[in-house]
Amino acid sequence: MIAFRRMRVQQDAELITLCRTLKDEAADPVLRSLYALIQGYVRLQGKLSPDAWEPVHSALNLLLKKGDIDSGSARSFLMACKVMAQTEDARAQEAVGIPVRQFMRRVDLERVRDGEAETIDLLSALGRGSPPFLDSIASDCASMATRNVRAVAAAIRRVSGAHSPLLDDLLNSSACAPEVKGLILSFRGA
Repeated sequence: MIAFRRMRVQQDAELITLCRTLKDEAADPVLRSLYALIQGYVRLQGKLSPDAWEPVHSALNLLLKKGDIDSGSARSFLMACKVMAQTEDARAQEAVGIPVRQFMRRVDLERVRDGEAETIDLLSALGRGSPPFLDSIASDCASMATRNVRAVAAAIRRVSGAHSPLLDDLLNSSACAPEVKGLILSFRGA
């Protein structure tokens, strides 16, 4: 395991092989290390090749197949997704968008170290790359934990401004917690 953590992937073929080899893995230490390798690779290369998107997408879905999601694995997942989304490659929207939406419905960010802040960055990057993404994630808010909805609201504000119609929709939703309503109103100076 120590060698796995220190490993550095430098070529697409290595990353693809690693993702395919671990396609059925569910152990949290392995998932954390795999996501850290993906994150490091994308930072090093600045992008993923077209051949790497499918195996990486499958690797991201490994976490979502688990029943109970460890907070360390959840953080590693968020960080890997954030780095991919920040490349602003259109394929990132496909590889990251759906798993992120599923993650947001399943994992309470309150359990993840710096989860809300990291998620705001992630959602903002996805929203800048594909504005319809924010519409879709906002429509999922009724099935999210309060901390997650706060992150969605903050990302909408960052990308579309404090007076975004999406924030109006959240504010007027019966599923919107008072804490989130107060946050949105504070964005607007109230």
